[in-house]
Amino acid sequence: IYYRRRSQQRASLGPRVLVASKAAAKLEAARIALGASEVTGMSASSLIADQPIGIEVTMLGAANRLRHICAEGNGSEGYDFAVAIENGIVRLQDNGAGEFSHGERWLDLAIVAVRDLKTGTTTFASSAGLEVPPHFVGEWAESGEEGRRGRAREDDGRRPTSSGGGRRGREGGAMGERELAHERDMLSSVL
Repeated sequence: IYYRRRSQQRASLGPRVLVASKAAAKLEAARIALGASEVTGMSASSLIADQPIGIEVTMLGAANRLRHICAEGNGSEGYDFAVAIENGIVRLQDNGAGEFSHGERWLDLAIVAVRDLKTGTTTFASSAGLEVPPHFVGEWAESGEEGRRGRAREDDGRRPTSSGGGRRGREGGAMGERELAHERDMLSSVL
């Protein structure tokens, strides 16, 4: 009887989720989107460049992270879902549409991979993306720090702040909140 009650209590609390990151924003996004009772972060390499360029490479990074945390013996036993989020940049094709033509344009988008660990089903989704000013991309390439958005300079000379030192340093204020909402919305869309 005790076991049955304990199982019923846990089921009513929500799923246990393993996330291929220790970033607080990604853990919180998974908790909110999946209604999780427990979220655990685990470091996992993407096995791709620090800054993925293109949807295919970004998706590969998410898949590699997911594969790593789901590998036998890595601690995924007892969890209900495994989640990996990989951000990359995608160059938009400028069609020269008169006043809307701005030359080179880039989007920062996320690819989210969610695996149901009970059924083995994996689903991928992408965000709509946030525009990244082309001078950021140019500065990254020239400095050899492609993708270290937390180190890129804004037009007014201020440096965005980085929380945690990762390659995707969160910019202070509204940008960080927007990215959190962005990832949360994406996880919700997967389910």
